Amino acid sequence: EEVLQRRWKELTILNAVSLASTEATNVDELIEKVTQIIGVSLYPDNFGMLLIDEEGTALHPHQSYRGIRAGKFPTSIPLGYGVSGQVAATGKPLRIANIRKYKKYIEVTSQVRSELCVPIAHGDRILGVINAESLKIDAFSDDDEQLLTTIASTLATAIEKLRLLEVEKKQRQDAEVLREATTALTTSLDLQTLLETVL
Repeated sequence: EEVLQRRWKELTILNAVSLASTEATNVDELIEKVTQIIGVSLYPDNFGMLLIDEEGTALHPHQSYRGIRAGKFPTSIPLGYGVSGQVAATGKPLRIANIRKYKKYIEVTSQVRSELCVPIAHGDRILGVINAESLKIDAFSDDDEQLLTTIASTLATAIEKLRLLEVEKKQRQDAEVLREATTALTTSLDLQTLLETVL
C-alpha cells in the first residue's frame, strides 16, 4: 500500500510538473512553480534549483530555493565544487547518504545529513541542477533519484523551449524597431522629426 501511495504521489507530481511546463511563460516562472510543487510534496527540508551562468563556470541558486534563509546560500558555486558543482561538472546524479563523510560538501545549514542532486541537461549541455537535502541520514532512494532525473529531463526541454521563445520574441521586437526606423528614413524629409522618430 505504501508503494502504491508513493507511485500515485509521483504520478501526481509528474503531471503537475508537465502542466507547469506548458503553462509557464518564462524560465523563472517555470522554476518557481516546479520548486513549489516538489518542495511542498516531497522534500520540505531544503530543495531548489541552481542554474549555470552564461560563462558556464559557476552555478547560481534560483531565487525560489526553499529551506535556506536569504544570505546563507552562496551566491555562486564554481563547477566541480561541492555536491551541486560536482554534478554540474560531470553531468551525473550524486546521492550522498551521509554528507559528513563527503569531503567536498559545502555546509550551508548544519542540520543537513543527506543530499540528492541531479543534472538538468539538454543533450550534452548542462543547464543546472536540481538539489534536495534532508535532515535525516540516507533519506533518498533509487526512486527519488529516478523521479528527480525524470523531472530534470522535462524541465530541460521546457527551459530550452522558453529560452528559444524569448530569443524569438526579442528578434521580432528588433525587426519591428528596424522596420519602423527604415520607414521613418524613407518617408520623412525633416531631420529633427526623423531623429525623434528613430530615437
